[in-house]
Amino acid sequence: MPGLYGVIAPDLEIKNQADSMKEMLKSEWSEIDEQWVDQSTGVGLGRIDLGIFQTDVQPIIKKSRIIFLIGEIVNQDELQAKVSKNSSETPISVNEIILILYEQIGFKVFELLNGSFAIAIWEIDQKKLVLACGYAGLRPLFYSISGNRFCFSSEIKALLALNWTPRKVDNRAVIDLLGFGLPQGEITLFNNILRLPAGMILVYQKGKLEIREGFMVRFNPQPSSLTEEEHIKNASYLLEKSLLARFKSGAKMGLTLSGGMDTRVLLAACSHLNLRVPTFTYGQKGSRDKERAKKLSNLVDYPHYSFTLKGNYIKENAAAVLDRCEGRVDCFLSHGLFLQQMRDWVDVMMLGNGGEYLFSSVSDYYSKSTDIIPNQPYETYYHFRNTFFKEEVWPKLFTENIQKIQDYPRQKLFDLLKFYDPINADQAIDAYWFNTVQMNRTLQGLYLINHVLEFSEPYFDRDLILYATSLPIQYRRDRLIQKALLEKYNKSMAYIEGGHLYNESHFQKFVQKSARRVKVRLVRYKLLDKKFIARPSSTFSDLHALTRHSPNRKWIESILLNQTAMLYEFVKPDYVKNLVQQHMNAETNFTKQINTLMTLELFLQQYF
Repeated sequence: MPGLYGVIAPDLEIKNQADSMKEMLKSEWSEIDEQWVDQSTGVGLGRIDLGIFQTDVQPIIKKSRIIFLIGEIVNQDELQAKVSKNSSETPISVNEIILILYEQIGFKVFELLNGSFAIAIWEIDQKKLVLACGYAGLRPLFYSISGNRFCFSSEIKALLALNWTPRKVDNRAVIDLLGFGLPQGEITLFNNILRLPAGMILVYQKGKLEIREGFMVRFNPQPSSLTEEEHIKNASYLLEKSLLARFKSGAKMGLTLSGGMDTRVLLAACSHLNLRVPTFTYGQKGSRDKERAKKLSNLVDYPHYSFTLKGNYIKENAAAVLDRCEGRVDCFLSHGLFLQQMRDWVDVMMLGNGGEYLFSSVSDYYSKSTDIIPNQPYETYYHFRNTFFKEEVWPKLFTENIQKIQDYPRQKLFDLLKFYDPINADQAIDAYWFNTVQMNRTLQGLYLINHVLEFSEPYFDRDLILYATSLPIQYRRDRLIQKALLEKYNKSMAYIEGGHLYNESHFQKFVQKSARRVKVRLVRYKLLDKKFIARPSSTFSDLHALTRHSPNRKWIESILLNQTAMLYEFVKPDYVKNLVQQHMNAETNFTKQINTLMTLELFLQQYF
């Protein structure tokens, strides 16, 4: 993928080390390959890039500091104005602007940057490395330390290219993955390889590592005398500002359109601003995502491209998902790989992630689906999150070495919640949901395309994040702001299926039910094909059926029912066998559980 990499190893031939990392980041779409090496101090840094956003030559070297940058910075004019106000220098690139501001205000410069980015700054005289990534952590950095050696990269595989980086499974990540669907916080499935959390700053100097809090996203509602209409007006201004800034790059933009609220609002806003953009949707045959997206695009007369996923895409894409995501993404959630094909049409894919995270509260969801434990909000949320293998089955599922750490997930969750907000539990839960759960869901899609396409996330605009997280809680309930924005930009979209104003009449429901009864009888007497009574399809709900159909079923059974499977170091074979049989016989829906088991086993096979 486009990414940064670096290694500090004074006792090794540093050029060879840096080159080993570089080769792991390259792809056939890479346009930029830049590197800086200093053998005298044992430091090597570099970047691989698609050459779409950051096209200026790097590194920039200024006053004994060098900088490498990847990603999208959308407020260069604002940054330039700050430099001009306090300095006589006239920088020619955003990299130079950042270095000048870094000299003036230090780490606070990272708070000024608007966009998705990752930055490495090496202070030559101080022999100090500084790493940072944007508010939402959309361009993550991973790192490892071993003795007097340190390495970092945008992908784990570049760290593994160094033969001194240990390969060992982190048992904490295993119990997190199987219980909650993802490792919590900074850990990965690799022991001793960690992720720099979003909004945090890493400093490595003379063998010492320090993680400092920089610009972490927290929810801090402020008292406000503004009316609902005024809040909607402010949100509208910031969303439009975000979109206009992203179209300034001049790159060919496309919009993924699922038909859900987030992308629906973006399409309506683009139309309102007269920002022409092709839309792209994928799904299986009969997908309601495709049907809704087509209606929405036709409504504003935007070019729309719809593509069909094959029934075996889970099996066919699994290896590519593991290669791209290194165990950080469920191997079944591979449909996003399809967007790679859009490179023939666009350079940058605009996505609708983030709207739901910012303009709703997690309590809207878990209070409806979880038994509330009085006066124990953390415990209530813990059970809401534990939706994969439930805690009560862990003694039957996990082997003894995993059972020894079964208290870890609860303690880690509670520690993170207290870190985000030690006083207000609801705000702590919203911050955890945003920074950990939802960010990982967003990254699931980005990992699959960012080695081919650049991406842009209008909802994860810095100013929009700061505004949304300061809103009084009543304006984040039930996505009130987004619904109002959709009605402002194009109310007709709200009446299309999936919109909040869509409502079938009693007569329409009666006609549909009656027609279905007739079709079911015709199928029963073999006068009509079964496909005519198939339920509406959507990308995520399709997974339940796909896992039970060949060739996916045979593939899953051949892996999980194999007595020599590597995951049986962590889970008990008999329990897994019974679970797979119950799922395949449609006795119970264990799609999520099978997904995590397959992810773990395929990860172990590929990396160990």
